[in-house]
Amino acid sequence: MAANLITLNENNQQQHEVLQKAQLGDMIQFQRKHYSHWSIYVGDHKVIHRWGDDDGIGNSQGFRNLFTFSGVNFNKARIEITDFMEVLKDGTAKINNYLDHKYKPLPTKAIIDRARRALRSEGYNLIYDNCEHFATDCRYGQPNSRQVQVAVSFGAAAAALLTGTALAVGMYLGTKNNESDEEKNEKQMKLLKT
Repeated sequence: MAANLITLNENNQQQHEVLQKAQLGDMIQFQRKHYSHWSIYVGDHKVIHRWGDDDGIGNSQGFRNLFTFSGVNFNKARIEITDFMEVLKDGTAKINNYLDHKYKPLPTKAIIDRARRALRSEGYNLIYDNCEHFATDCRYGQPNSRQVQVAVSFGAAAAALLTGTALAVGMYLGTKNNESDEEKNEKQMKLLKT
């Protein structure tokens, strides 16, 4: 029990440090169990983000039909302004402007204005319009989701691996069957000679 209190206190301290260091327009990454939730820091311990049940993912048709690439938005999440600690729940958070090396961030006022203009708009699609797309679009003017890119790359690699494995097994079995036929032919030739 005492170890859990230390961990909670350390985690609480780390999260307060994030809030102290956060600058207006920074992207805040909230780590969940199997994914990250993204937002834009707008000051006064508040973030603007695409938010809904399970961050909009749980009820999204886009999640259930991941490989359909339908591009349809589903009204399961809204852009909201929320207190940092409410979004944090029992997870962790960090400032993560990971595309600053690739794209020049928009001016801070423009980032905040983009986020505020989107308030109360609805829609969610895991592939094209998730919380990370929203945050990167606000900060850089470029919707981007590294999580989707990784998932799609992983899926493509897994499909290629499965296809390659199936082909290799098929070739092996084909060769094995051919060898069996050759062995049968040799045996028949030997029988005929005797």
